[in-house]
Amino acid sequence: MAELFFGEFRFDTRRLVLEGPEGPVEVRAKTLEVLTYLIAHRNRFVGRDELMRELWPDVHVTKASVTQCISELRRTLDDSARSPRYIETRVKYGYRFVATLYHKPTEHLETLPPPPELAGDTPPPPDSRHRPILLIAVMALLGVLTAVGIHLGARHTVRGPTAVHVVSVATADSGKTAGQLAEAIRTELIQDIDKDPSLSVAPRKALVGPELETEVAVRETASGRLEVVAVLRPRTDGRELWGWTWIVPAEVGLADTTVERIAERIVTALRQNRS
Repeated sequence: MAELFFGEFRFDTRRLVLEGPEGPVEVRAKTLEVLTYLIAHRNRFVGRDELMRELWPDVHVTKASVTQCISELRRTLDDSARSPRYIETRVKYGYRFVATLYHKPTEHLETLPPPPELAGDTPPPPDSRHRPILLIAVMALLGVLTAVGIHLGARHTVRGPTAVHVVSVATADSGKTAGQLAEAIRTELIQDIDKDPSLSVAPRKALVGPELETEVAVRETASGRLEVVAVLRPRTDGRELWGWTWIVPAEVGLADTTVERIAERIVTALRQNRS
């Protein structure tokens, strides 16, 4: 870990520097060490005894020291124990970092150029002079692949498609456009998954193995843009395999090209992260 992004914050785990919307935030180094440890073990709850043992190995401290650090983090992040956005507390279990993390800066989807037919620049039809030669080459290649498949079939079991559960939501502070975009992405994503032989759509209750779950959330920012957050995680342990954010201008948020481009990027991540 080095530079991480979550919510409105940027966190440099090496230099222990936390930055908010208005710049660096003043917070004790030990408190940021607690935050770093929770992020590193965010797939589970971390007890106070473990935090004391790992972060104060040579110092005798009480559990109040951990509680003080957690309280400082909540004040700094404007978080709530009752409705946590960043740190969840569970009695007898400890604390867990629950916010979505990003390891890369935001990808901006700006307005795309119009299709060629609208711009008066319709491309010519593909040259058909070489089609017979190309067809022969393709048929020969298929013959080779078929022979290889028959030879290996006795030793290798054909792998079935990976089941994917799709969740698409508009956050509480979203407007009507954000909700429409979330539903449009979900519809396009399901269609793209159905077309891919390596993937299949499944309800969450039907997932029984290391299948994948993808969640797409959309909200409207204060500047009138739409923020699309996509997260990919396996059903078994909930750790994040992939996460990305798109900032889309509201006026082009529902454009077919924008929806298709986002869905295509998510499907690419699904293919790359098949178990």
